[in-house]
Amino acid sequence: MTNPVLELMRRAVFAGTAPSQAELKAAFRALGGGFEQSVFSPFRNDVLREFGFGLPTAEVIAEIASRGPVLEIGAGSGLWAHFLTKAGCDVVAVDDRSGRYGEAVSADGRDGPLGCGAHHEVLDMDAVESLERFPGRTVLMVWPDRRTDVSERVIAAMPVGATLVHVGSAGEATGTYPFYKSIEDDFERLDQMWVEGCDGIGDVDIMRKEREPSFSLSPAP
Repeated sequence: MTNPVLELMRRAVFAGTAPSQAELKAAFRALGGGFEQSVFSPFRNDVLREFGFGLPTAEVIAEIASRGPVLEIGAGSGLWAHFLTKAGCDVVAVDDRSGRYGEAVSADGRDGPLGCGAHHEVLDMDAVESLERFPGRTVLMVWPDRRTDVSERVIAAMPVGATLVHVGSAGEATGTYPFYKSIEDDFERLDQMWVEGCDGIGDVDIMRKEREPSFSLSPAP
């Protein structure tokens, strides 16, 4: 059986245009539920290995691009940066290569977690350092790893008034508890959209930082 999600995304990357929400939903539906029967499903893992958790749509890319320039932190393969750049957005993509899938993917001969830089140039840089090096940009984080403190360090370091776009599963499937508590308490939601992902529907929350968070940061690794 072919994987229509994988085929759709490969065509989209080649064309430089993210699929529409309707196209992506139809590709998932064509699998007949086989994609999410198990976290070990080859359909799921093939897409995850090549493109990561969150699969962008044309509608979401257009909205984020309108809020550029963008700094994508934890960019992985650079998929989102690729589509944003093709949409005319000024994007800097960074990743410190600490993602939880690095070892498995590196065994395939790729450079770091989720094939870092496979679709767009991704700088090897610490998240907070990137905020200092590239100030004044909308910050994009797609499915930040909940097993590291990167998500909370980012929102603590962002200046008040800055814009954050967070793409991830509902609850604590992405990011840490302090991260979610802060975006609930310290950020104003400007808009919300949705994307299909390897673990179901993901929220796209566009927010503005209103105040400094009150949480204590996890110890630095």
